Amino acid sequence: MTRTSKRLTARTTARQRQAKANKDQRQREHTELDHATEFEVARMRRDDAAATVVRYETEMARQIDTLLGLGNAIGRVAELTGETEAEIKRLRKAAADDIDRSAEAAASTTARSARRRRPPEHSSSANATAKSHSDGAWIASISTEDSSISSSDIGGRERDG
Repeated sequence: MTRTSKRLTARTTARQRQAKANKDQRQREHTELDHATEFEVARMRRDDAAATVVRYETEMARQIDTLLGLGNAIGRVAELTGETEAEIKRLRKAAADDIDRSAEAAASTTARSARRRRPPEHSSSANATAKSHSDGAWIASISTEDSSISSSDIGGRERDG
């Protein structure tokens, strides 16, 4: 065999190995992409389910608060709903915490907007607004698909100024 034909044979062999390696790499990348895609679909489904749970637990807490507003003790509400007293308390606290987080986010957004629109000497009014929100003299609303729920519906009671 001449030197040129050995080189051509070696090149053909190397090209075949490279093609096989490239094919294996493409197959691996395709498999990785399939699994990463399935993971993301599962994550989105989980997030949707979590949002649904929060929505229904908020509605449950609203109904618990209504039962308590009728003069029932937590023990009686637990008996009526078939839940434990601990679960009744957890639902009310979770709903109140969700409303507090929503109100804080809204107050934060409002305060940021106010700072952008007003000169610095007016920033004390934003602080006064935040303070009135923190002492409970507000009603925050959360809009869900089924209803609008306010802090006065879930554990929090609007205070007289």
